[in-house]
Amino acid sequence: MNSNSMEMLARQLPLVARNVTYTDPCLLIHGHGWHLRLLTAWRVLKTGKFLMGSDEVDVPSLQSVLVGNMIVECRSQSSTAGFDPALVFATGHVLEVFSVSALEPWIFSIDGVGPFAASPSA
Repeated sequence: MNSNSMEMLARQLPLVARNVTYTDPCLLIHGHGWHLRLLTAWRVLKTGKFLMGSDEVDVPSLQSVLVGNMIVECRSQSSTAGFDPALVFATGHVLEVFSVSALEPWIFSIDGVGPFAASPSA
């Protein structure tokens, strides 16, 4: 994902998270017409404080934070590597995604727009 893709993704917002499932190591968040599949490191923050992450997943807590919540902003989560998103939810929670492989460790699909994927080696 590059800055143009990040902007295109941001134009599709807001998106409501209708369901969250986790089967180690896959986190799947989806709503009407979209889904985000993560097979890489991620973390959830609130007001700059760590709440939970991919190494210690409390599924009921994760679901209570994200299900029914609305993604209102998408931005690069790193100032030096612009290919991983930080998804900001209406409640102020932020889901940060980290590419840790040259393969596509996450895919964000939105109907009619196409998939967005990490491309850290491109």
